[in-house]
Amino acid sequence: MQLKYELIEDHFEETTQMRTKTEQARLPDGSWLLRTVMYTPYLITANVSQVPNENSDKKSKKQRKKKNRRNKRATLFDPVS
Repeated sequence: MQLKYELIEDHFEETTQMRTKTEQARLPDGSWLLRTVMYTPYLITANVSQVPNENSDKKSKKQRKKKNRRNKRATLFDPVS
């Protein structure tokens, strides 16, 4: 899946020679993906966070509960009735 990122912040600090870049992308379920990359002369680090959509989170919980009820299978420790 290809995401289209929008630039939120791009900052360069001359004293430390560090650059930070923060971008955001909308996921198909309505939640957001935040990506922050820090570039230094010696290291590149990245952090990715997902911010869930309030409505999609509630729906997905309900859907998971229904799915679990339908697909519930017996285990070795369930009593036979």
